[in-house]
Amino acid sequence: MDDTLKHPENGTSSAAERCVKHILVVTQSLEPLGGAAAVGAWLLQALQQQYAVTVLTWGAPEISAINRMYGTTIDATRVCFVPAPVMHRGLRLLRLTSLSLERLFAALLARAARRELERRHYDLVISPWNELDVGQHVIQYIHFPWHKFPRPDVKATRYQSSPPARAYRALIRLISASDDDRIAANTTIVNSDWTGRKFESYYGTKPLTIYPPVGGDVADVPFTQRDDAFAVVGRITRDKRLAEIIAILRAVRQRGHLVRLHIVGQLESRSHARLIRSLVADNREWVDLHQNLPRAELVRLIATCRYGIHGMFEEHFGIAPAELQRAGCITFVPDRSGVAEIVRDQRLRYSSDADAIDKIDRVLADPVLRASVLEGVNSRRQLFSEQRFMSEMSTVIARALEKS
Repeated sequence: MDDTLKHPENGTSSAAERCVKHILVVTQSLEPLGGAAAVGAWLLQALQQQYAVTVLTWGAPEISAINRMYGTTIDATRVCFVPAPVMHRGLRLLRLTSLSLERLFAALLARAARRELERRHYDLVISPWNELDVGQHVIQYIHFPWHKFPRPDVKATRYQSSPPARAYRALIRLISASDDDRIAANTTIVNSDWTGRKFESYYGTKPLTIYPPVGGDVADVPFTQRDDAFAVVGRITRDKRLAEIIAILRAVRQRGHLVRLHIVGQLESRSHARLIRSLVADNREWVDLHQNLPRAELVRLIATCRYGIHGMFEEHFGIAPAELQRAGCITFVPDRSGVAEIVRDQRLRYSSDADAIDKIDRVLADPVLRASVLEGVNSRRQLFSEQRFMSEMSTVIARALEKS
């Protein structure tokens, strides 16, 4: 993509055009899959009609793929994409290693955002991908506190105390020039109350919770016409505990419930991919693996399932279980996480794998109990709609622009 992209302020403009507010969106990626990408995509959907929007990211995404995945209608002619500097993009070769380095790339992107703000005026900066300090006020959407809280799949003591980790964090601070007080002073939105409590404990300010959006293209199949099958959706990584989910449902089958399991997502780690493929092969009479399904096929598959399940403990939110619940699936989730806010019903929230087996067994064995929990599922299906997300975000943005 050409670095000299057309910008709204280049050249002459009419008086009406000069009255339009210019917004800079700084995000690591809009590529599928994941909650952060969904938030970024629906944010652009909300902004594109009313504002002049520039997106600073690592590269121009394939907008048609984003629209297919999330059900958005982002118009590439209304949104200007500015790639990070060539030197920074070159560092993406590091992603070929086994290291994640996500925080390093976030720091480099923050540095690029500061330079973009020195070149051009923007009325507002928005980060849909965690904390951002660019030396001026930002609306930041927190999926988990990036600078303070390690991912749940990272051992906190090792992460926080080892010399390499301390050196890595010092490098990130140096590159990004971030300051906790400025981050705390930003307008902060979080994806769950659970994440909000983490943010407040670290930064001392109470954020606003706006749940991420789930696309509305769900197939509304009556529960009685669905299969006795479970769906698990999302990135297929170790922290999602797919091996444990297979073991849980194997135990449920041993109690007489001959359910199937559909694993839907994309395999990432090679070693973990080998494990999952082996487990699927060992249980092929009732487990199916569906990789990289187009959105339309994903929606149709979920609509054939009566149940959903999620395995990750201590997760900040989890767009996948929200999608399952919006599709009308009775979804079982871990209790110790932001995911529990999606499924409020304690009868569907488990504290351990053994507890999950017992609770699934009870719901599958008791038609009266199943009807009761299904009523609760149906009452919450619109809570995570894209219309609700865009409306709440638009209100926050309008208020911030009034103050600017």
